Amino acid sequence: MNDFYEVVIAHHPPSDLNGCFTLNAQGKKFRVCARCAGIAIGLYLSLLLLFGNLIITSSYFSMITMYLFPLPAIISWATQRFKILSTNNLTRFLTGGMLGIGVASIIHQVFTSPLLADAWVVSFSYTLFVAIIYFLSKDF
Repeated sequence: MNDFYEVVIAHHPPSDLNGCFTLNAQGKKFRVCARCAGIAIGLYLSLLLLFGNLIITSSYFSMITMYLFPLPAIISWATQRFKILSTNNLTRFLTGGMLGIGVASIIHQVFTSPLLADAWVVSFSYTLFVAIIYFLSKDF
């Protein structure tokens, strides 16, 4: 069962575990993907702020966070996937946090203005872009 959690939380092969934070809890070590940890924290905090009306958003703010905030994480992931650059866990965590904020902004836009096309277009475009990168990099 421990291996199951390792795969789900770290989801890296043993050769790529340097992309994970190693945490100690009750004398046991477990790994958490650095980028996914950033995504989760950015996503949850942003959703709390956005849906809790703790932050005032404008359409300009929404556009910046939806269109631009996911880019650093996608570029970082793609350059690693193609073995162009290697990043450290702090970079992965911070770009993941920006991606989480961007995803939260998209979710907020969909729930508050579901008929506006921006959030749908951004979601589809980034998903398609990441899928293409993933499949092109299978041989790397």
